Amino acid sequence: MSMKNEGAIRAKGVLHPWQRRLYGLLLIPLGLMAANSIYLVAFTKISTFYMGMLLMHLVLGVLIAIPFLVFAFTHGPRMLANIRNRKAKAAGITIVTLALTCIGTGVYMALEGATLTHRPVYLSHVFAIPLALIAFILHRRAAVHKLHFKRLFQWGGAVVAFLAGMAVLHKLEKPPQRIVNRSGDTQFFLSSAETFDQGLLDGKKFAANQYCQECHPDSFKRWEKGAHRFSSFNNPFYRRSVELMADRVGREKTKWCAGCHDPVVLFTGQMGKATMESFSYDQFEAQQGLACMACHSIAEMKDVRGNGGYVVEESKQYPFAFTKSKALKEVNKLLIRMEPSLHRQTFMKPFMRTPEFCATCHKVGLLPPLNEYHWLRGQNHYDLWQDSGVSGFAVRSFYDPPQTKACRDCHLPLIASQEFGNRDGKLHDHLFPAANTALPAFRGEKDTIEDIRKKVLVGSLSIDVFAIKRDGKTIPLGPTLPAVKPGETVDAEVVIRTRTLGHPYTNGTADSNETWVEFHAKNGERNLMESGTLDENLRLDPAASKLGQLVIAHDGTAMDRRQPQDIHVPLYNNAIGPGAARVVHYRFKVPADAKGSVTLSASANYRKFSRDYSIFVHGKDAIPLPVTRISGDTVTLAVSQGNPDAGFPRTPSALADPQSTLPRGNPDYPDRQWIRWNDYGIGLLLQGDLKGASAAFTKVAEIAKDKPDGPLNLARAKINEGDLPAAKLALAEAETRRPGWPKTAFFRSIVSKEEGRLDDALADLERVDRKFPKDRVVLNQRARVMYLAGRYSDALPFIDRVLAIDGEDLAAHYNAMLCLKALGRAEEAAAEEKWYRFFKDDESSRAVLAEYRRTHPYDNRESLPIHVHDDPVPAKAAPPPWIAEIGPKGYAYQAAVPPNEMVLHDDRPAGAPRPFARPDAPKTATGKKAAGSVPVAVLQIPE
Repeated sequence: MSMKNEGAIRAKGVLHPWQRRLYGLLLIPLGLMAANSIYLVAFTKISTFYMGMLLMHLVLGVLIAIPFLVFAFTHGPRMLANIRNRKAKAAGITIVTLALTCIGTGVYMALEGATLTHRPVYLSHVFAIPLALIAFILHRRAAVHKLHFKRLFQWGGAVVAFLAGMAVLHKLEKPPQRIVNRSGDTQFFLSSAETFDQGLLDGKKFAANQYCQECHPDSFKRWEKGAHRFSSFNNPFYRRSVELMADRVGREKTKWCAGCHDPVVLFTGQMGKATMESFSYDQFEAQQGLACMACHSIAEMKDVRGNGGYVVEESKQYPFAFTKSKALKEVNKLLIRMEPSLHRQTFMKPFMRTPEFCATCHKVGLLPPLNEYHWLRGQNHYDLWQDSGVSGFAVRSFYDPPQTKACRDCHLPLIASQEFGNRDGKLHDHLFPAANTALPAFRGEKDTIEDIRKKVLVGSLSIDVFAIKRDGKTIPLGPTLPAVKPGETVDAEVVIRTRTLGHPYTNGTADSNETWVEFHAKNGERNLMESGTLDENLRLDPAASKLGQLVIAHDGTAMDRRQPQDIHVPLYNNAIGPGAARVVHYRFKVPADAKGSVTLSASANYRKFSRDYSIFVHGKDAIPLPVTRISGDTVTLAVSQGNPDAGFPRTPSALADPQSTLPRGNPDYPDRQWIRWNDYGIGLLLQGDLKGASAAFTKVAEIAKDKPDGPLNLARAKINEGDLPAAKLALAEAETRRPGWPKTAFFRSIVSKEEGRLDDALADLERVDRKFPKDRVVLNQRARVMYLAGRYSDALPFIDRVLAIDGEDLAAHYNAMLCLKALGRAEEAAAEEKWYRFFKDDESSRAVLAEYRRTHPYDNRESLPIHVHDDPVPAKAAPPPWIAEIGPKGYAYQAAVPPNEMVLHDDRPAGAPRPFARPDAPKTATGKKAAGSVPVAVLQIPE
């Protein structure tokens, strides 16, 4: 085009009159949009006004987009065809590109959501307009060689004024009243759980699971099959236990369970005796379990003492969350998609990703008002995880995993999903896979049982028919197998080790989990020994080696119906810690006429509840609960008529039994023999067989000459034995094999302390502390050594660090008591002594065991640290006395208030049970600050 034509266009103006009017009109919604956008970024919170502004953002976007596109696509071609100003063209094209980016990303987020996965889309949307404004300034200056800054400032001033007005309205808006139901029982103790203002919640909103389902269908589908969904009275196994508790000691005490199991019932004021007549275990609130909001509406974690130590609120919702109007429901979803960050901040707070969040319920203490006896530790996943190698916080573990793990790594694994809020096509599995196979069995969900078996149970333990003992020697079974001799009495050693667990096996409801070792010895079809089988009534052989816990009640009977108020003392606890092992000893006799081979097989089995507990719940026709074979091992030994020590290679042709070619139950077989010996030594050490453990660890040191584990574990055994010179030699060897290993330094510090070399002990403990600053045993050891060195004030900060991790640590309170007494701070020492006595075991508690031991010889044997199972056939299982009282449908709830029901009062002071801040300590004569006070009791402990 000629310069003349371009000049004519410039003379008339680059805009048609209608375009100029449209341009002027666009400045108004653009100004409103600018103020609105700044407000949305600067004042983000859930409020009615904010949500109105969010909808206004969408409406303005549509009102601006249509006329802008008309303007751009009518003005653009004329500019591109008739104007040769390259700068103006480039800036104009940039404006249109950025505007289209803003429009496109806005539409995309309105449809798909501005989630974290779509963060690049969101950022493109946010930055497109400021960049477009810069391009507009450049476009105007390039086109007309000037820009009317006065008009720009006027427009900007109007934007600022409108923004200021919105800010004032934002500030004046009062928050909605979240607690709406104030009738009923607002006493939540014995649970530690509380509501935001100690009022009650609206049960329909608190259990609005279908509302969550609309956007999170995959999470809902998994949750509705999990144990959290059936935590309350929709779980018949739990329901019967609580009904028994209510009948025996009253409804008020069942609140101890409610903060974790029945939050909808508790926080709607229906858990106490005041509502007993109007409450039904079958009503809406009682059937909700641990609803979505029960976890995701928690506003604060009070502490890590457990017992439901959290504060919950009626969560802030976007407008129209619970409307019945389909149109308004879509508006609600639209608002969430447009600004999901508020939804995420409300329902996914940072602490919800931590193990401490899980600890609020997965850690339990039995309080004196519950059992009318003494504080007792109940189930405790958190502390046992925190004090293990799996957490990465403990130096004393036998094995450390390749990577540390927290609760969510195992119990919230990632699964594929495209639901709203997914991250790269993944979300956390809200089945919360764990070991409860009873609930899906009761509901007939075989797929859920298989899911649990595959993801949690199978492989969590390994079992190894490790050796036989002959003439005081331990002969490993593999790779070379010994033979047995007719008429010989064989001692078989079976080793069970935890593999994938971050807490002991078994844990949680360890008193009701039925888990055991099944062992068979066969000569062809002839049984030489059977142990750990189920009888025709599905009861477990009482002589079996059990991997659980047996708790005795106040009256000296077994606590076999999950009645926490009756817990007095455990007779035994055979749980196996993470990365630890247990050895089970079996003895059988090979018949004098035996020929061919003897096959030894062992398996670790699990059933969620005993047969008697199932009868307690469902009556004598209760369905059988599934038994899971977690791990198994089989070995076939030839019967030799000559020298049984000759042995033979483990090959199929050499054996009569083809099962000998099956994989062994220990995944370290056959390549890492030293680990098999190490597992065996660990099991013996934990049983107290120090001589046997020392021999096993000596063998480990010989086989794995480049590994420090053998000499280090040998040192553990020698320290327990009191042989300090031998322990020092073993630790020196471990240091040679792996210089600077913190594990070696820790056990070296124990030897130094015992020998009175306190400075050496402190030097090693300081090295360990730098690597493991959250190891409570290390911190307690530092405090103890400083106390022994007379450095009482210096010990107190380390005690505080322990109590910051666990305010119920007995050793920390004991050390604090001693240090404060030595410093002459009598009042504080007395407070710590009360704490110490509160948490300390009742030394007379085991007196109730005497009669039970006498009348239950198999349980008595199981309670002995070292014992041998030598029963050739399973013992007869006798039903408990209360079985005769059970009706055809299980336990019959009486719904009567016991005459001796207590009125419970929560006399704990307010505040989180963490170490209280020390006041500034006065300076000593040397100018250094003296240590301040240590934490005082957060429970009122009786004198």
